[in-house]
Amino acid sequence: MNMRKWFNQRNWLSRAADPETSKMAAEQVNLRLCQKRVYDVIRSYGDEGCILDDLASRLTNMSSSQRMCELERMGKIQYIGKRKGRLGRYQRVAVATEVQDAQLRMEL
Repeated sequence: MNMRKWFNQRNWLSRAADPETSKMAAEQVNLRLCQKRVYDVIRSYGDEGCILDDLASRLTNMSSSQRMCELERMGKIQYIGKRKGRLGRYQRVAVATEVQDAQLRMEL
């Protein structure tokens, strides 16, 4: 299936079928800032790593799971195992990669 069919070509943060207000809101998202916030929280957990529940408790009103996927694709984080979340389900443990500190310095 062609992903362009599902997503708006001018902005990959919204689907083509989404209402216009959703598309406008997606265009206003500062994706780099969101990624940096998620990365900073993950990095703050050090070698112990961070699960999605940890992010949700510190970053409200943000799609942390999507930002984690983006950071993984960028090579900024890696998964080192699994740990139980607050509801007893296993979640992947993410850590910031060693090389990342200098690479993810973003100008805001």
